[in-house]
Amino acid sequence: MNKIVKFTAAAATGFAVALACFSAQAQEKLSVRWGVAVNSSLSHALAPMLELDKELQAKHGLDFTTVDFNGGTAQCIAAILSKDADTCQNGITSGMNAMAQGAPLKGMIQQIGQITEITISAKAMEASGLSPDAPVKDRILALKGLRMAGPGPGTSTYYLLEEILAQAGLTPADLQFQSLVDTTAMNGSIANDRIDAAIWSVGGLSPVQADGTGVRWISLAGNDVPHLKAVPNVATYADAQWIEANRELLKRVQAAFVEVVEKLKADPFGYAQPFKDKYMPQLSEVTWKDNLPQAIASYISDMEGTKEGWDFWVKYLDETSDPDFTNVYYDQGYVQVSKF
Repeated sequence: MNKIVKFTAAAATGFAVALACFSAQAQEKLSVRWGVAVNSSLSHALAPMLELDKELQAKHGLDFTTVDFNGGTAQCIAAILSKDADTCQNGITSGMNAMAQGAPLKGMIQQIGQITEITISAKAMEASGLSPDAPVKDRILALKGLRMAGPGPGTSTYYLLEEILAQAGLTPADLQFQSLVDTTAMNGSIANDRIDAAIWSVGGLSPVQADGTGVRWISLAGNDVPHLKAVPNVATYADAQWIEANRELLKRVQAAFVEVVEKLKADPFGYAQPFKDKYMPQLSEVTWKDNLPQAIASYISDMEGTKEGWDFWVKYLDETSDPDFTNVYYDQGYVQVSKF
């Protein structure tokens, strides 16, 4: 190649780079207040990870901030209606119930399958005479009569608890169940013998699992209840009119979430470190290395999921609740952002 050609090729390359930079700068940044039921959960981690990744936000033309409701699932939904947040990323059934009760919402962006687990106290495990390797049905039966805490009726976690217990012929009435969404309180209550068990997603009960006062007992990510593993756990809700008016914004957010998952798969512990530092600083490295891969394997790569997964929940709610869920089924209540 002669010098003139070299110069021309270099000039062309430089021009292309400059053009790309100009295009990125020229792209209008779109702002969103992304409501999240709880940032300090691997089930919900994609949103806080995107918030921490300013480079990825810039790439997709976003000014993305989370509104963290610290476990307040009902408050998250209410924030959409009061316009204190633009969206609510929540346990999937919370939004479905609101829709059935007349809230003008639509669902979108299914993010993750099931990483819900039940943790019991070491004391309760000893009393059961079983180990975490015992047959699943036996471990479920051992929950009978225990003091258990977790999100209450109407939440996806509670419905999962019902489904788990049903595998051994039990219902929540067979437990001493109390509603609780504060994982710090859950961990403290197990450690101090105020409750015997708790149900939450992977990571929430890690402190007691790490110090030995609690034990992972039932794991959906671990395939203890196979038909539940791929059922979606987290979805996003927003006012139907707001969705229609913000199609381009949502396309960018969904594309950014897809890229967050790609980055996690490429460099799990490197990419997720800022999230851990901010939201799980006390979590031991041993526990972190156990929890993170389970979550990554469960994230829905296209952020859409399936009609079957969405309607699994609607059908369940339709059969067990009083409101009419006709408008919640996938064909009426779900928006495919990828089709915008």
